Amino acid sequence: ALFVETDVSDASSAQAMADAALNRWGRIDILYNNAAATTLCNTQDRAVHELEEWVWDKMLAVCLKSVYLCSKVVLPIMIDKRKGIIINTTSVDALVAEPGCDSYTAAKGGILSMTRSMAAEYASRGIRVNALAPGPVDTTMVRNTGPERTASMARSNYMKRLAEPDEMVGAV
Repeated sequence: ALFVETDVSDASSAQAMADAALNRWGRIDILYNNAAATTLCNTQDRAVHELEEWVWDKMLAVCLKSVYLCSKVVLPIMIDKRKGIIINTTSVDALVAEPGCDSYTAAKGGILSMTRSMAAEYASRGIRVNALAPGPVDTTMVRNTGPERTASMARSNYMKRLAEPDEMVGAV
């Protein structure tokens, strides 16, 4: 593994990330887009009529634009090799929205649509593109919503609990 601190909402930073991986291994086989604006999700996201424009812009930049930027710099490498895997984390919120999370829901819905489009576009080039749409997972982002909200999220699914992060590994 190689850790490269990256601002996934910035094109030059995404390019530097891809360049670092190429310099280390000479190829990129898998891209896992898994970004969220955790602070914004928990403190700033609101219904549209209350939502500040900067929150909307930042949420879409971190969650959705990042999928575009990181994919854009990695896809030419995968196309050249005629193989690759891109996995995009969306959210159950892309399918079943929750009130007061309008920018997050829009961003995650955009990821779902983008994943479908990319899968259709790149399949013939040997590149698989899929999405993972988890419900509430026991992460810092979820825990930072506070105990009442966290408990509510846990009760919102059939298993009546938060998923463990390790449960996502097999799907990814």
